[in-house]
Amino acid sequence: MKIRLTAVSLLLIICLASSAVFSQSEILDKGESAVSILGSYAQRGQGSISGAAAAASILSIFDIGFSYSSIDRGSKANGVFAQLHLIREYKTSGEIPFNLALFGQITNVESLTSKTFGVSLYKKLGNSSSILVIPAISLSNTSYEGGRDNSEAIGFGLTVSGRVGQVTIMHFTTSYTVVERRDILGITAGLTVAFWKK
Repeated sequence: MKIRLTAVSLLLIICLASSAVFSQSEILDKGESAVSILGSYAQRGQGSISGAAAAASILSIFDIGFSYSSIDRGSKANGVFAQLHLIREYKTSGEIPFNLALFGQITNVESLTSKTFGVSLYKKLGNSSSILVIPAISLSNTSYEGGRDNSEAIGFGLTVSGRVGQVTIMHFTTSYTVVERRDILGITAGLTVAFWKK
């Protein structure tokens, strides 16, 4: 059972990449809505997880998505995630100069279900109409069915995004996460299409 718990902990960073380190609302302008597809990979020691996800953003405030991952030991995982951006920074004077979001996710690995809740703090550097660099930090707690011990995680991410034309955004995120004293390195790449702006 310890192997499964470790695998679920790894999913904090990779299976639901949009909620832990990358969230597509981070790279959107105020009031934009969008859809994204993501591919991700994480490595811890000799273990690895690769995954894919699809996400939607509403008015750059609320994100929701689904994911599917493959763990190197042969296990498969799927999940659903959501993120709410409580505080958004904007470039007008006198406003808050950072972003704060709450996220949650439910992950199923074979017969084991986990629930994760956390908070993410990030800062947008650059111009959202061209290139953005976004450092982020996230704290999260995962609980497992059956009353098993919880897992806490702290993650650091760096996203670089760039607009290709009016509505298409390409982005790449590198991340470093510590879960149960284990180091996890992750990468996520994605394509976002912004289709409406309020």
